[in-house]
Amino acid sequence: MLTTPRLSGAVLLTLLCTASTQVMADNQQLKEAQQKLNQQVLERPFSTPDPVAVETYIRDAAAGNMQPRSQPPSYWRDGYTCDNARNYDDYMDCQYYYRRSGGYWIIVTP
Repeated sequence: MLTTPRLSGAVLLTLLCTASTQVMADNQQLKEAQQKLNQQVLERPFSTPDPVAVETYIRDAAAGNMQPRSQPPSYWRDGYTCDNARNYDDYMDCQYYYRRSGGYWIIVTP
């Protein structure tokens, strides 16, 4: 009859604790790396379109009776301008909204 080796409870507990500690350390390293990358991305602004592209977008949108986006992006805060836009689409929408409304998006809280 074959017998299987049995690990004592203390050895098994030690192995489980070591494995879970390693997983937590790996998760923490991933979290720190992601936070560092996010910070680097936010510190480096995107290149805004040239003024001709902005004017063309606004002209085409107005000619097509497109209504400006009424809700700001989720990251938008009162006091932001189009220079605070985080991507091309938000920048163009902000420019169009500003031209049509005469101001920037305002956060309205209920």
